[in-house]
Order: sequence, then C-alpha cells, then structure tokens
Amino acid sequence: MNHHYDDLFTRIDYSRQDLSGILYESCRFERCTLDETNLKHATFENCTFEACSLMMTNLTGTTFDKVCFHECKVMGVNFSLLNDFAIEVHFKKCRIISALFTALALPKTSFEGSALEETTFRECALKEANFSDTSCRATLFDSCDLTSACFTGSSGFSIHPCKNTLKKAQFDVEGAMALLSPFDITLKI
Repeated sequence: MNHHYDDLFTRIDYSRQDLSGILYESCRFERCTLDETNLKHATFENCTFEACSLMMTNLTGTTFDKVCFHECKVMGVNFSLLNDFAIEVHFKKCRIISALFTALALPKTSFEGSALEETTFRECALKEANFSDTSCRATLFDSCDLTSACFTGSSGFSIHPCKNTLKKAQFDVEGAMALLSPFDITLKI
C-alpha cells in the first residue's frame, strides 16, 4: 500500500487517475483536480483539501477521518459509498452540487457557509451538524436525524418536519417558516 505522510500536493491534476488503496496522513491538497478520480478504498486521515475540484469522484470504500474541505467544488459525488466505519468530514465555503448522502452517521459535520445545490440527505444521522449560513437550493432532507443541528442563516432547504427528527434544531425565523411549507400554511405577520 502506498503511504503519504505530511505531504503537500499543489496544483496537481489527478483527473481520471487511479489512486485506489493509498493512505494519506496529515496531507494537504491545494488547488488539485480530482475529477472522475478513482479513490476506491483510499484512506485520508487528518487531511485538508483547499480549493480543489471533485467531480464524479469514486469514493467506494474510501475513509475520511478528520478531513476538511475548504472552498472546494464537489459535483456528482456519492458520499454514501464511503467506508462508514470512521467518517469525520467538514465542508467550509464549498460548492456541493448533486451530491448524495445516504444512511451515513455524520454527527457534528459542518457545512458552514457552503452552497448546496440539488443535494440529497437520506436516512442520515446529522446530530449537531452545522448548516449555518448555508444556501441549500433544492436540497432535500428525508428521514434524517437533525437533533440539535444548526440552520441559522440558511435558506432553500426542504425539510419536512414530520419526516425528520428536529428536536432542539436551531432555525432563524425565515427557516422556521420554511418548515411550514409542506402544510400549505399562509402566515400573516
């Protein structure tokens, strides 16, 4: 197994390359392109991706343990294929388009300041997740545990309160009003 420790990867185009089974520890990826890259069974521990592109990247059996994505573009990625043994991932100011998160335990995951578009969260445990200041255009939450999740400053999400657990979740007034949309209620203030 290839192993990289404390390495810096800058402006490398990994598009359509096979990086399967490689272990990356405490590595930093800056302005790298991982479009259609095969990361099958790769392991990333304590790694950071800064301003990278991940479009249609294969994450089958991939492990993300303490991984941070900052200002990255992520499109068409199925995070449901991750190795669910150890997942700790955070997104900050990322653009996430048409991504899929299904049946994942993602407690305390942060999407702070990101733009989610046409992304689906289905049957995910998102306890204490941070979606603050996140644009969630056409983003669906279905059968998720959003206990104590933070949605202050967020907009565009589709969360049916009867199909998701929202105990102690935090919303601003606009977000709380959006929760009423499935009931076709009109509020007059």
